[in-house]
Amino acid sequence: MTARWTPGSCQISRTTPTASPRCNVYARCCRTICGRFESGGLCPSGGSVCLRQEGWRRGERAADPATGPFERVLETAEGSGRPEAERMVIERLRDVDPAVRWWAVVGLRSTGSRAEAVRAQLSRLLRDCAPVRLEAAAALVEGWGVAEALGMLADGVVADDLREALHAARLLQLLGRAAVPAADAMKAALEQAQGRGTWPMYLRFALEPALAALGARPAG
Repeated sequence: MTARWTPGSCQISRTTPTASPRCNVYARCCRTICGRFESGGLCPSGGSVCLRQEGWRRGERAADPATGPFERVLETAEGSGRPEAERMVIERLRDVDPAVRWWAVVGLRSTGSRAEAVRAQLSRLLRDCAPVRLEAAAALVEGWGVAEALGMLADGVVADDLREALHAARLLQLLGRAAVPAADAMKAALEQAQGRGTWPMYLRFALEPALAALGARPAG
């Protein structure tokens, strides 16, 4: 059994005033589920960030339960949106495991941190794997209006990897008016997402309302 937190579900929760408690409750529930089944992927659904289930089965958790990636992912997820955990979450931006880094970015977005030290570390993550890179880019746009970061999201939404494209689409949708400069890329991605299948459908679900909210009419 695998417990997953998709990019979209986390960001939907953060749009409500009760976002931080919801993130925390979700993380605690996943701790119980993942611990019971010794399996899980508390991270984006893209393969580059998923935790290595086979590693857990070989005993990595038992060998290092306090510092292994499974425990650090859960600790970082539980710190999302908690100001008292912010120092730990900032440190986790440099973690060796990409799922931990992804959750650290999510946590800092939840607390709305605007510290310059955070900005510098998020900028460094723009060279990370796609899920971490895109989440960091959205944080930089939200907090500091970084044009380079918005350009990275615009590139991501037209990526050949549909998981990456969907993640970028959801982030752009949730950025609201800040995503206006990326509207042309969003239109292009929507035009390319007219085929059948699950991922094109989800791309349409994200991009159609996003473009409507921006007052940008899709091509054709």
